[in-house]
Amino acid sequence: MPENTKRLIFKLMQYNRTKDENIKIFNKLKHNADLCPKFQKQLEQIFQSFNKYRTITYDIQGIKDEGTDIVVRQNNNDNSTYLCLQVKSQDDLEQPNYLQNLKAQLTDSYNAYGDKMIDYYILLCCDTTEVKMKNKVRMIEASFNKIPNVHVIEPQYALFFLNFGSIQLDAVIRSQLGSEDIVFRSAFSLTNDFTPSQLCIIYFLTWRCIFQQVQVTHLQDLINNSFICHVYSITPDYDDEWFFSDDNDEEDSKDAIFNGRNYCDVDPYVFTSRGLSINERISMDLDYLKDNIVDLDTPDHCSILVNAIIPIIAFMTDAYIRYEYEGNELLEYMLNVFGPLKGYTQF
Repeated sequence: MPENTKRLIFKLMQYNRTKDENIKIFNKLKHNADLCPKFQKQLEQIFQSFNKYRTITYDIQGIKDEGTDIVVRQNNNDNSTYLCLQVKSQDDLEQPNYLQNLKAQLTDSYNAYGDKMIDYYILLCCDTTEVKMKNKVRMIEASFNKIPNVHVIEPQYALFFLNFGSIQLDAVIRSQLGSEDIVFRSAFSLTNDFTPSQLCIIYFLTWRCIFQQVQVTHLQDLINNSFICHVYSITPDYDDEWFFSDDNDEEDSKDAIFNGRNYCDVDPYVFTSRGLSINERISMDLDYLKDNIVDLDTPDHCSILVNAIIPIIAFMTDAYIRYEYEGNELLEYMLNVFGPLKGYTQF
């Protein structure tokens, strides 16, 4: 298996964590009926998206024995390499011999594939809000963390992987394969200093201007756009500094004590909601973007400064042609391709 696909799978498996409360769904998902088919479907989507850039020959099989549930076989110059996935459900980990079984399954996979097995993933799909399950996850990690090319994927990462949509997958794969591309680097550099909501406005105005030939956009068009409202609804209403700080705990920020400002006098990196409406936040973001990226023609009308966003236009055009994305799908793609963005988590 070429190194770039190996790195890609590893990146996607640990791309981001879902919220702890979401993993309760693993109580309902069964190994054979739910989890294995879902993981196999995601892998199929990944390789199909990868093939939009580079042609590869692969085969995905499940459910297998020989110590693995899903096997990805890739042919490269008449040589086959294997990526193996072992899925563990809540029911599996309830078994008294769960750890002994895992070790035996890894041995079986080594015996079946030998040095052609380039990676072995143990996907833990259990509810770690239960203390006993959290302890079992720690035990599994401690047992396998020193074995080369064996990766234990915690439930929060496993669920995020399962929830990847096709647009998100296309975006992440594009970013991984194109990171050395000058257009990618230029666009990334340009977008790196903006919050998710500010980027959403930039992409929306670019779409309207370049692809719909609407040079001037009324403020009400921003407010009425469903995707823009969605982005503002899931993005924390914090001061811009939070999105570029090292603090990742939104709950701590929500619970902080403040005296009249948006940051704590004791800890300047702990933030709280400003309590602004979406309309007010859009107006503040436009004010931040004005002159450099956006021209505020009147208090109620704005337009994108085309010469300031040439790399973004090139990147959006590539997605428009390669994936045939447009409108809100294109906006979603753009918000994911340079991510993950702090504060913008859809699941």
